[in-house]
Amino acid sequence: MEAAAPPGPRVFLNHLDSYCGRNIGEFLSTCVVGATLESPDEEEEGGENDSLFEEPIDSKGHYEIVGTLSKPESTNPHFAKETYAASPQNGLLSHLLECEIILYNITEDAKQIEEAMWAASALHKEMETFIKRKLFILISTIMTWGNSKPADPENLEIPLNEEDFRKRRSHPSFTDYINAEKQIAKLGRTQMQLDMLFVNLRMESFYVKENFNIKWVAEAGLIENIAQVIMEYKQTRGLMPLKVYIHGPPGSGKSTIAKELCKHYKLHYVWINDVVSEKIAELEQILAKEADRVKGKLEEGEGDEDDEQEEGENIEAAKEFLDAIKENMEQNKGRLDDEYLVKIMKDKLMSMPCRNQGYVLDGFPETYEQAVDLFKVEDDEAEEEEEEEARSKMPKFNQIIIPEFVFSLTAPDEFLKDRIINLPERKVAGTRYTEGQFLQNLRRFRKLNTDDITVLNYFDELEIHPQFIDIAVYEDSENSLTVPKIIKEIGEPRNYGLTDEEKEALERQAAEERLVKEAQEKAEQEHKEAKEREEKMARWEEWNKQQEEVKKQEQELLEAQSLPLRHYLMKNVMPILMQGINESCRIRPDDPVDFLAEYIFKNSPDIDWNKKC
Repeated sequence: MEAAAPPGPRVFLNHLDSYCGRNIGEFLSTCVVGATLESPDEEEEGGENDSLFEEPIDSKGHYEIVGTLSKPESTNPHFAKETYAASPQNGLLSHLLECEIILYNITEDAKQIEEAMWAASALHKEMETFIKRKLFILISTIMTWGNSKPADPENLEIPLNEEDFRKRRSHPSFTDYINAEKQIAKLGRTQMQLDMLFVNLRMESFYVKENFNIKWVAEAGLIENIAQVIMEYKQTRGLMPLKVYIHGPPGSGKSTIAKELCKHYKLHYVWINDVVSEKIAELEQILAKEADRVKGKLEEGEGDEDDEQEEGENIEAAKEFLDAIKENMEQNKGRLDDEYLVKIMKDKLMSMPCRNQGYVLDGFPETYEQAVDLFKVEDDEAEEEEEEEARSKMPKFNQIIIPEFVFSLTAPDEFLKDRIINLPERKVAGTRYTEGQFLQNLRRFRKLNTDDITVLNYFDELEIHPQFIDIAVYEDSENSLTVPKIIKEIGEPRNYGLTDEEKEALERQAAEERLVKEAQEKAEQEHKEAKEREEKMARWEEWNKQQEEVKKQEQELLEAQSLPLRHYLMKNVMPILMQGINESCRIRPDDPVDFLAEYIFKNSPDIDWNKKC
């Protein structure tokens, strides 16, 4: 049994979840150790760069990618064998010592400069313990060459080269970057290897291509590869267009739902009638502009013959297409053949707004054949994919315009008829929802969607499986419950965000709402304080009333309690007392009080003196 290949060199990358870290790590994980991008003949010839590394790496296995993440909550990349935490530093250093290649990218996060300098210094201190030589790579910004003097002041087109890196001058905002470069270069043992890794602000591709054997992705330049750059930009930032197709019988509310989705996701509403009208208006406008241009040209004189010929061909094509559309509509009583419908619709879907932002298709295509013609790959693209199509049973389709989500609204005929009957007359008048027109459209829809092959079968074959929504379950004429269900299935918006006007409108709305809220809170606080004052005054008045009532009751009780005693005194004591006072006045004793007390005591009717004796 053949033994398993030993693991390849371990490569450390910082921030594996960043844009550069993800792309570098994914590329290196697929590279065979020791392989080059040169052709076999070039490898035999060799070159000056063959002796750069004193210890060549054996051509065995692939690189093992490990590293750190910029955000702890980020998902581990599929190509990474292990991920580490940046702190504590002792733990990170132990992982760095296990790697043969350490690569630090400081272009995306300035905070990584300090960590990269620490890592290089810490590894340099441990050099005596290295069993094998390690390679430290620093990816820095080109702005460290920003203020460098040109090689020839009289000829600014002459590029700087690697030999001039000691003379380079950085932009003032990138001083930390050039300091990091100098420290790494100082710690390096072989200066020549580090010199090869320096690039400059005005470098010709010849130097890079010859010295590094780089496999170019966009060698022809940015303009020639702008489509690829745009696609990469949108994929990286999650700005992919959202494409939705709404299918359903007449009266199911698909137009209302489509418009609500466009409003929510900021997409383009695409209805075949509108698209045809827009196309006719566009062609007529082209012809009108051409008439004005010819008139102005006759007044000014002759122009460029080549431009005139090209413009003339475009005008002629527009005129022919417009005439063909109008003739076909006259022959079909206002309707267009599928040939024209598909061409016009495809032009609409291939327009930049629909391609970049997305769309919601309202009911078109209606048949399997229309869908095939609308979404098929163009002839020149189809020729390049003939072999792949032969191997696959899935029909080829244009991925740029094919819908991502397909929703089919379902409902019984009786439900749809009742819904249309209950519509207000003002909504029905002048539309396709009159009784005769609606029933005719409903029969046509049922016929097209009960055949063996329907438009939904086409999407099923492409594994874009339609999602069926029974609108009769909700019994909602405004589809206010259906739209949230579809939004939940689609997910969050993926567009480019709000426009400046929308942001200003939201800010104004937020400011107005804040002012209204503050005014409401102030009014509520004042009302609360006034209410508390009223309650306090009411409680004080109630307390005073209660106090008065208590005093009154106490007085009445006191008077009621004192009444029997008064009666007793008036009946039994006062007569004797008055007699004693009169007797005291007559006798005039030395001690009137003692005399009066003894008199009352002796003459009291309650005391029986016979019993006392």
